[in-house]
Amino acid sequence: MIGVFYDSARRAGDFRYASGTLIGEGFDYETVILNALLLDAPAKPGDVLPPGTPPSGYWADVFFPGTVTGSRLWLLRNAVPNEANAARAKAYADEAVRPLISAGYLRKVEVITEIKKNAIWLEAKAFPMTGKPKALGLVRVT
Repeated sequence: MIGVFYDSARRAGDFRYASGTLIGEGFDYETVILNALLLDAPAKPGDVLPPGTPPSGYWADVFFPGTVTGSRLWLLRNAVPNEANAARAKAYADEAVRPLISAGYLRKVEVITEIKKNAIWLEAKAFPMTGKPKALGLVRVT
């Protein structure tokens, strides 16, 4: 299986070979949560776009009408790291992982935001339908 891994130093996700299968034993929670957080969901009406950027969106969603993959975290890439933007980051992340819960892949995903080193960071904890929760690493938002 190919998994997605996040390198916080580079602020980028990357693909690597990983063990396990998508569904069932060895389910790769990190990959599906990182896809939900790092792929760009389209902006909603009323969202303020960063200067010079299109409304974005994940290209493969055209094959699945009514599906929105990713998050609107990209709207915060150049945002000032403050409490208001950290709250927006949490709301965007919660919105992005909600389909994983609705589809029955996970029981719950807890997202926390933190401002440190002049940036907004997210941390997620995945709660599978059975078994122990798994904490995922930090993802830099701004």
